[in-house]
Order: sequence, then structure tokens, then C-alpha cells
Amino acid sequence: MCAPRAAIAFEKAGIIKPHTTVVTPLEADDEAGAVIARRAAEIDARLIRPDLSQASTIAGRNAAVAGAALDVLGELGVRAREGKAVGGWLVDAEAERESQLPGRLERFAVPGPVPVPGRAAASNVAVALDGAHVPFNLEAVLDDLSGMEGFAGSGIAVVAIAADKDAAGLLEVMGRHGVSPIFTSVSDRF
Repeated sequence: MCAPRAAIAFEKAGIIKPHTTVVTPLEADDEAGAVIARRAAEIDARLIRPDLSQASTIAGRNAAVAGAALDVLGELGVRAREGKAVGGWLVDAEAERESQLPGRLERFAVPGPVPVPGRAAASNVAVALDGAHVPFNLEAVLDDLSGMEGFAGSGIAVVAIAADKDAAGLLEVMGRHGVSPIFTSVSDRF
């Protein structure tokens, strides 16, 4: 049986069409990256791995992948409004700001407890919302959060884990990062 990430990559690789271009951030030595590379080679698809050496966050890696995909579209003749070939140049600071997805490393500052007379005012509590549902992605989210203001050190997570997810793997990642889970359930999957 394939490792979970390799199995997921195998399913996702099914959409790769012959003689097309595949852009992936996954390295060849990564179990999922190897699956993508193997499928691309089987059907003569060009494989592009963007340079992620300067990308230290999920957002940075996503921007590099988007830039590489836009470069491919530019090579295929897709033009921007100005008539210039589209490309990674479109992924600027404004585009990155505007492309934030709700529920993906979404951060809030929630007012802390009501101050008690005679004590210092409570500070805001840093809260993050993310839907990471596999250990690999949760690891990336927690790595990113650890470098952000208000998120260093231990934390608490409100967690609901579907029956088909790797609960042990998710809990292991949380434990390594000093995250204490509070478990809840949801009535339906979205």
C-alpha cells in the first residue's frame, strides 16, 4: 500500500494530460513528488519545479508555483491586458495580498479577557483559522505560525477530525509543536 501522501498524489496525477506541462512544488525525493514525476514521464508531460529557495512560508511557495504556472501560460501565448505575455511578474505584493483565502492561515486578534479592577488590561489573543487536514499540511501551517507575531510557543487548537483522516498523525504534529487540542465535532462536511 502507498504512503498516504503518495496515494493522494497518485489520484491527483490522474488529471495530467499527455504532452502538457505540469508545475509542482514537490521535489523528486519527496514521496508525492516522485509519483507526480513518474506520471509525467509516463505520458511525456513536461515537469516544472519552481525555485523555492527563497520561499520560507506557504504563501511564498504558493506565489512561486503561481508564478511558474503563469510563465508557462505566457509561453503558450496568453497575454495580459497590456499585450505583454503573462508571467510570474504578475505575482507582486498586491496580488499576494489580494489572493488570501478565507480559512487558510487566516489570522485575527481577539480581545483578551475583561480586565479585573486593579490589574493590567488584558491584551489581544492571537487566533488563526486553517483547514489543514493532513499531517504534512498541518506541519507547514504550524511552521509558518511559529514565525508570526503572537504565535510563538505553545497554543490551543479547536479540532474536529473526520473519520477518514490520519488523526494519529495530526495529533503527533500538534504534540511536537506544543499545541493542545480541544476536540469538537461538526454535523456535516463542507
